Amino acid sequence: MKVWVAAHRYAARQALARYARRLLAASFESAVLGLAAALPLAFLVAVNNIADFAARHPATPEISIYLALDATPAEVKDVAERLRRIEGAEVRFISRTEASKLLRRSAALADVLDALPSNPLPDAFTLRLAIADTHRLDAFRREIAAWPRVDRTHVDSAWAQKLEALVHAGRLAAACLGALLGLGMLAVTFNTIRLQMLQRRDEIEVSRLIGATEAFIRRPYLYFGALQGFFGAAVALALVAALDAIASQELAALSESYGIILELQPLPVGTSGGVLAAGAALGLAAAWFCAARAARARGLRI
Repeated sequence: MKVWVAAHRYAARQALARYARRLLAASFESAVLGLAAALPLAFLVAVNNIADFAARHPATPEISIYLALDATPAEVKDVAERLRRIEGAEVRFISRTEASKLLRRSAALADVLDALPSNPLPDAFTLRLAIADTHRLDAFRREIAAWPRVDRTHVDSAWAQKLEALVHAGRLAAACLGALLGLGMLAVTFNTIRLQMLQRRDEIEVSRLIGATEAFIRRPYLYFGALQGFFGAAVALALVAALDAIASQELAALSESYGIILELQPLPVGTSGGVLAAGAALGLAAAWFCAARAARARGLRI
């Protein structure tokens, strides 16, 4: 076991030394890999943020019910009891005060509310039903609209369902794009390792003559491929983080203008770790394929 660990430690040091000796070229290669990986990652961040926005506005069919401004607490309670008697209904009450607090999160809307003599917002309910049939939903809406002290009703689900479908399509597109660019990254790393093996062909042949095993010869190249893939993934994450910071500043101004909350969420730590691991795995796989091909060309078993 100690021999195996020592052999891997030696191979890792060799890979780091080779990377350091050709730092400029290796940095450019990692940058190319990072640019390729940044595109699907940035797309994934955008899709995840759309999904987060959709989560705050669920696709579950929802009926908004607005009461008259002069509705008494007893009348509000009566409407609440009638709504809760509907089978499978999820009812949420939003008071006038709570609605006002939500709108005051926007500085522009807070100024408008302060300029008004009284709170113009009504008490409201949101009713979620496990029904996908738009005709039945509209029938429920018309029935509730006829209740006493109900001022307006609105069904809000179609747009959210379309948004959810868009999120699923976006994630699939990001996965396909990532797979295609991953193959490109594999090819770039394969060619890099191949060139290194060609440059060190004489050294490799001498190592074979003095009894070095194929595993000993290829091990530094495997570590080098993993190292290059890892740094490529790190460059991609840095680029996506920079784009996220720039876009967040623009969205902050947009949020204030329109009175809505728009905040870009960065990639989760777990996802970032997975990206680094995937980059290292791609580099390792490319180096393995290259070393195996070189060994097969000489009629050697891996």
